[in-house]
Amino acid sequence: MFRFITSALLALSISGALCAPAETGEQWSSQFAGWHARATPHPDPQEFLQGISPSTLNISSIRNGQADPSAFNFAMFTVSHIGFLQVIGHVVVDARGQVLVPDFKDADGILALAQQTPPLSNNGDVWEIKSLVTDRPTDNVVVPNGNGFTETRVNGFTKETRELQQPVGDITELPHPLWELFGLVLEAQDGSDSGNVDSDVINRVKAVIDQL
Repeated sequence: MFRFITSALLALSISGALCAPAETGEQWSSQFAGWHARATPHPDPQEFLQGISPSTLNISSIRNGQADPSAFNFAMFTVSHIGFLQVIGHVVVDARGQVLVPDFKDADGILALAQQTPPLSNNGDVWEIKSLVTDRPTDNVVVPNGNGFTETRVNGFTKETRELQQPVGDITELPHPLWELFGLVLEAQDGSDSGNVDSDVINRVKAVIDQL
């Protein structure tokens, strides 16, 4: 009986190993993952919206896809106060139009990544992730600077792989800072498929982005 049980357990173990998903290589990760879930609602969104401008915009992201060529992903602004609290901090608007206050560490981490992302030679160029699927959305990240802004675009972003469809010079994978940054930015889409979107907030933020 013991041998039968042992043999059965061994068979189950081997079967489980054979059916287990194959290793996919490097997995996306970030110490700032979960920032969106940690962020708290802004105490006075309307007051915040009255003070936004291109000069207070830190970073923004728009998605170009079949359903919507200019779907809003995310924007982060610098503020001098949050409600009654006088403090230099950051406020985020997510893909649902929620006005959120991220943790200081999370906001600073995202901005630090945005500053080190290596752009392609031209702002119009696109990093294209390898895939058999066509007509994938392209997400951008725009970072204002003293001379205007830099724009980085990734087609078919996924947290499953960094491999590029075609090498860019000697580069065969999406640079890691970009992979981490886009994964964090797209956390702002969490819950956006629920249909509960504040279009007024999003349109006001997009109007600021369009002024860059």
